[in-house]
Amino acid sequence: MAISDQDNVVVASKRTVRRVVPRATYHHGNLRNALIDEAVRRVEVTGLRGLVGREVSAAVGVTPSAAYRHFPSHGHLLAAVSRRAREALARAMQEAANASCGNAAGDWDGTKWAVARFDAIGRAYIRFAVKNPGLFEVAFATCDAAPDGPDDPSPWEVLKECLTALSEANMMDRRHLEAAPY
Repeated sequence: MAISDQDNVVVASKRTVRRVVPRATYHHGNLRNALIDEAVRRVEVTGLRGLVGREVSAAVGVTPSAAYRHFPSHGHLLAAVSRRAREALARAMQEAANASCGNAAGDWDGTKWAVARFDAIGRAYIRFAVKNPGLFEVAFATCDAAPDGPDDPSPWEVLKECLTALSEANMMDRRHLEAAPY
């Protein structure tokens, strides 16, 4: 038997009577992204120590078991947040490179263009680390779980494009790029 009033529902069975208050945050259009977004917010403030699954779940308004369906371990949540942090770093690097001289050499001398872009992404990398120490810490944290997909964009790919441009401008030996560990 269930009796309803405007604010809550009384659920009664033969053994128990309990009052159930509906929660506006119970259903999410995309719980996985809501959990990652909240985890990123916490990491931005406190770094890696702020990534506590139970606290993230509570802040989003779900039980830890609901979060567990998307992230079966702390490592899986860390991998997702780490990926999001690396993607933010890569976007900052791309934006800096494009702002410095565009994404095509155009009127630039090939050597100057390659060097300007390389300089811009290096400065962006450092600026990101200084302005976002929590995200930077998490971006390269060791995870016991793999991310659910490749970084998009990837900081390594942004760097590789710049190194390729340096190589094509004869500023760097191509063999060094080919020998890179990634």
